[in-house]
Amino acid sequence: MNVKKFSGELVPFKEESLKASLLKSGANLEQTAHVLTCIKENIYEGISTRELYEKAFQELKAIKNSFAARYSLKKALRDLGPEG
Repeated sequence: MNVKKFSGELVPFKEESLKASLLKSGANLEQTAHVLTCIKENIYEGISTRELYEKAFQELKAIKNSFAARYSLKKALRDLGPEG
């Protein structure tokens, strides 16, 4: 399964990268596994990384708002780029 980066480049979906990101948000292993299952059921070839983020964010928000807030903060900082 490939995902489309913002640049338009197609890259393989890396479940481990998403899992690490979810764990960093504060979700435990069980919660992370739940979110991953929901994501894997709804992804398709060429899905954008933005849509993947939005799906993960919604699942985290349903579990606990603070997890979603941390996940959102990480994206916001990444969006600022190196120039800040």
